[in-house]
Order: sequence, then C-alpha cells, then structure tokens
Amino acid sequence: QYALGVYLENGEHVTQNFDFAKHWFELAANQNHVPARARLGFMYYQGQHVNRDYTAAAAWLQKAARHNDSLSQIMLAYLYHTGNGVPLSYEQAYMFYKLASASPVASTRTAALKGLGTIERGMTKGQIARAEDAAIEWRKQYPAPSN
Repeated sequence: QYALGVYLENGEHVTQNFDFAKHWFELAANQNHVPARARLGFMYYQGQHVNRDYTAAAAWLQKAARHNDSLSQIMLAYLYHTGNGVPLSYEQAYMFYKLASASPVASTRTAALKGLGTIERGMTKGQIARAEDAAIEWRKQYPAPSN
C-alpha cells in the first residue's frame, strides 16, 4: 500500500495522482506502517498535496515517533519549539530532539544536536532535567527495536 502511494505520488509506472497517493498512505499508516505515518506527517507539515495542517502533522508524526522514527522526532521537536499544531513546550521539544540525537544517521543526529543546543539556551536547569527524565521515560515506553 505504501509503495503504491509512492508510485502514485511520483507518477512512477502510473499516472500521478496525489489524492490516491494520500489514500494509500493512509491505508498503510492505519495498519501501523511507520514510513507511511511519517510521510503523512511531512505532507501535512509542508502542505504538500494537502492543505497545511500542523495539528494533523503532529498527530501522524507522533505515531511514527513512537516507533523511533528520528526524522519524525525532529519534526515534532520543531513543532513543540514553535507551538505549531501543539502547545508550545520547550521541554517536549528538548525531549524529542534528545531522542532523535540517538539516531544512527549522522545528518539526523547532527540536526538533533543543533536543535538541542538552540533550545536549551532558553531553558532552566530544572526544565532540562525534566525533559531528560521525559526522554528516559519515553524510551522505556517505546523502546528501540532490537536487531
């Protein structure tokens, strides 16, 4: 379903159709397909082929983030940092940047560390400690898959 959505979105082997692509992404996402959830989150965040909707973006990104999708975690951090689609929360932003900083992908890890450096300048030591604790609790609730 996800692959069909990608084909429809890109016009590969089929006539390009964004509405059908979104439909197939939603079917896959509703069956717990993490890349489909992340893709829908990015689509809503960017307003790509859909009306921009930060609240919908946050909802889909949150579902992908629970499966340790580090790009979704960075996007959620940014949404909490700016208060777009979610309540403004430096602690939540810090937590998601912290989670994404463990990514095995160097560029993702670098972006997350940059976000941490930016946001912690506006936080108290107590807020940082609470955010660190929240990241620990998140990892307990949503552990990374073992290889």
